Amino acid sequence: KISIYAQLEQGKSGSAKVYMNLLNKDVFEQGYAKISRDVMTTTKLTGNSMEGTINVSEDGLFYTSIPYEEGWSAEVDGRNVQITPVGGSLVAFELAEGPHTIKLTYYPKGFWIGFTVTMLCVGLLALLCVYTYILKKGKTKVETE
Repeated sequence: KISIYAQLEQGKSGSAKVYMNLLNKDVFEQGYAKISRDVMTTTKLTGNSMEGTINVSEDGLFYTSIPYEEGWSAEVDGRNVQITPVGGSLVAFELAEGPHTIKLTYYPKGFWIGFTVTMLCVGLLALLCVYTYILKKGKTKVETE
């Protein structure tokens, strides 16, 4: 049963589009059974990476619920693999049948440039502090003589 209520001012008309989807429970359960058959077991989780193992029963696409952004990289058995975003929005890549070790790593776009600039600034600050210390030490030595 579907009920739609609309309230319009007297003398005004309007239109509405109604979209409806139905869920075929049998198809959903078959799909869910298929994707839950081969699940990755997480072995390590850090702030920007995760590692795990999986035993894949057939060749196919391994996809995650991780939102895709530029900066993700994936390794399967120690080798880099190409990420193919599912629907342009989820991290996914091809996996062959058999046992695998997977590592996913994320560094935001521009991270390494920012890191390099920060390290250069820290180094420059350290040099400036050392230079200032040496100048002060030299002035103190001259004043005491």
